[in-house]
Amino acid sequence: MISEFTKIRRIKLNNSKYFLALLFVVLFAPLTLKANFSANASAQMSDSMEVLKNYSLFFEFHKNGDYTSAVPYGWEVIKLNPSRFKNVYSKMEDALWYLHDSTEVSEDEKNAIADTTLYLYDVAIQNVPNQAGFYHARKAFVMESWLQNPNRDSVISEYEQAAKLDTSLATFYSDRLGLQYVAKMEQDESFQLKAFELYSALSDKEPNNQLWQQRLE
Repeated sequence: MISEFTKIRRIKLNNSKYFLALLFVVLFAPLTLKANFSANASAQMSDSMEVLKNYSLFFEFHKNGDYTSAVPYGWEVIKLNPSRFKNVYSKMEDALWYLHDSTEVSEDEKNAIADTTLYLYDVAIQNVPNQAGFYHARKAFVMESWLQNPNRDSVISEYEQAAKLDTSLATFYSDRLGLQYVAKMEQDESFQLKAFELYSALSDKEPNNQLWQQRLE
């Protein structure tokens, strides 16, 4: 029997119904969440059963790889109680990355998914403070990788905040920050010192990693 995951991968986005469903998920569900976030704050305790029901549906759809069906339930969980199920954010991220990278969507639709993902990270930063550094780093990576003509200063700011909040942040993100510094050097010579200090610290931390020496050259 064909699995749900395989069925999803075979869906062709030129099917108008699928396009409408996808666009609703990535565009209108987050807007609804923003509009009702404050209004629902006082009702979170009384909505505990509703949260459990939506999380259960979200989890099952996500587990089966049916990300298009999972995402609306994920937003509902976040709307009802944004801090109860911490893993909803990482699973929502999985779904949105899949929709962005694994489906035949236009550039405009990719940008819409990117904006939705950035909003997800903002909500995660607020409600999962012990992972805020990680989500700042993920936000910066999506900004520089998915957006057309991203604001480099904003990308740098997100990476720097990530490094400040999480001293054990993966060196992958430190390198991404260093590359942003290098790209800024022609405009501002102060970034040359920042890049040098960052890669020197990485070289001290990982003396056998030749990449850091190469970056310093």
